[in-house]
Amino acid sequence: MFKFFITKSNEITSFCEYLYLPIQLTVITGLLSILVKNID
Repeated sequence: MFKFFITKSNEITSFCEYLYLPIQLTVITGLLSILVKNID
């Protein structure tokens, strides 16, 4: 039972990372574009 719970939580964690990566990239590119606009 406990082992099942661990594998389930690992699946959920990897799924969250899979969703989080594109969001993180979008935020980073957004911040970079703001910085570039401020420099000009």
